[in-house]
Amino acid sequence: MKTLHIVNRSPEHPSAMDRCLKFSSKDDSLLLIEDGVYFALPSTLSKIKQSLDTVNITLYALEEDLVARGIHKQADESIQVVSYDGFVELTATHNKSSSWY
Repeated sequence: MKTLHIVNRSPEHPSAMDRCLKFSSKDDSLLLIEDGVYFALPSTLSKIKQSLDTVNITLYALEEDLVARGIHKQADESIQVVSYDGFVELTATHNKSSSWY
């Protein structure tokens, strides 16, 4: 069962990401929204990259939130950037969604 994990908390509050990674399974997806997009920065992403690779999670970030925080040009190139339409598509193509706050 594919799960879309949605993280909205910044790296300054790592418990949401820690819980998300603990409950992630092979081939799940992770969408960064709101302040969670700060995990898209290469220096921050490197801290969780091994955990992501271990369970083969595809990583997405919401474009509007990257732009709103002025970091859209700094996001790691391995992250797939999606619009709100892409967000909707992700929820439709996964069996369930879990939000981590």
